[in-house]
Amino acid sequence: MIRAGVALLLLGAALAARAHPDDPPLAHTGGFGEPHCGACHFGALPGGAPVVALDVSDTVHAGAWIDVYVRILHPALRLAGFELSARTVAPCEGCQAGRFRVGEGIRLQLHEGVEYVDGVSSAARWSMRWCAPADPGEVVWSLAINAADGDQSPLGDSAVTLERHVRVVAGAVLPSSATCADGRESANTERSPRLSVPGTEER
Repeated sequence: MIRAGVALLLLGAALAARAHPDDPPLAHTGGFGEPHCGACHFGALPGGAPVVALDVSDTVHAGAWIDVYVRILHPALRLAGFELSARTVAPCEGCQAGRFRVGEGIRLQLHEGVEYVDGVSSAARWSMRWCAPADPGEVVWSLAINAADGDQSPLGDSAVTLERHVRVVAGAVLPSSATCADGRESANTERSPRLSVPGTEER
């Protein structure tokens, strides 16, 4: 019995060491062959899968700023984290698309030329801005989230991935204050829908 108890404690410590409550590991969005939060978090919250919303317009004008929102909903959720990337399909598959601007409570890191945005919050909602590429094309958004019960262990958490395809189009004549081609930050943005709820995929 004692040996079994010690073994369970050691197993719990090993699993806890694999979790990342404050700093999700880089390149864990589930997109382009990457792992996702399910690499370190296991099980599921009681009551079904969480609802995951990635609010970004389906069509964006080249060189425009847009607002982006991430939200996770579940009655048993006590803490949640996410990691997000935006990458091109062609001519460079998996390369960085546009650039992010983030505020308090969100971290932006560069890894092998790709920007990764992540955050951890009990409120489970985040907002950021994204500058669309100057060239038209398809952009793949890869989002991985972990909805946790807050017990400080990687067990009983729900890891979910979501992928969105956004089309960057040319042809719009935008005021200079609404573009990011010159590297400036702007208060003017193209509007994205708020808190739409696309389909989710639990892994």
